[in-house]
Amino acid sequence: MKHLPVTSYPSSGNTWLRHLIQQATGFYTGCQYSDPELKAKGFLGEGIWNDSCLTIKTHYPYITDNLQFKPTHAIVLIRSPLDAFKSEFHRAITGTHTGVAKFNGTGIDESKWNTYIQTNLTGWDMLYSYWLRKEEVKIHVIQYEKLVKSINGELTNVLQFLQINVSEKDMECTVRNSEGVFHRKKSGHKDILDKLVGEMARKRLHRIYSKVMNMINQKHSNNGQE
Repeated sequence: MKHLPVTSYPSSGNTWLRHLIQQATGFYTGCQYSDPELKAKGFLGEGIWNDSCLTIKTHYPYITDNLQFKPTHAIVLIRSPLDAFKSEFHRAITGTHTGVAKFNGTGIDESKWNTYIQTNLTGWDMLYSYWLRKEEVKIHVIQYEKLVKSINGELTNVLQFLQINVSEKDMECTVRNSEGVFHRKKSGHKDILDKLVGEMARKRLHRIYSKVMNMINQKHSNNGQE
């Protein structure tokens, strides 16, 4: 399969999934963008989206104006929007993939945080709705929360979709070294951000997340998947 994108909203675990794929297969994963920090830490496919890479990271259509290639298959990685927004908040404030923002002095109050959620939720909805409605592209959906709970099972499903077989030994090694160098540690600051989510934003988060999950369930049903 040529030019196979792994698409997600930012801070949904795309880099971590790339790490797992690279560990299991030994192949580089590409990216439609180029991040010097990632390239320095072993993601040598940064800025490359040709057939030399097994998969290609993208946040299209949320960030990129065009996809620059026409895929026939795609992996769609989805994470709870609120959790993704909190992680992206930390990345945006600290300028790193693993940094945790200091809450004091960020200028984020309840009003600004809820505006941030409402604005980004529109983009989150747009990205997943775009891919889930593409009838001409065969989609494999992976949920970040399920990947965290069952790395072996979920990664096995991804590799089957990629039509790649790996040995049991390689999979065991991947699970043992699953953490990687770009997995942000949990922080109490996220609990503060949780408390600042207003009722209107929380209701919209639930409504849009439920809509997208229904789309996923419908796609699985149409494809005969459980």
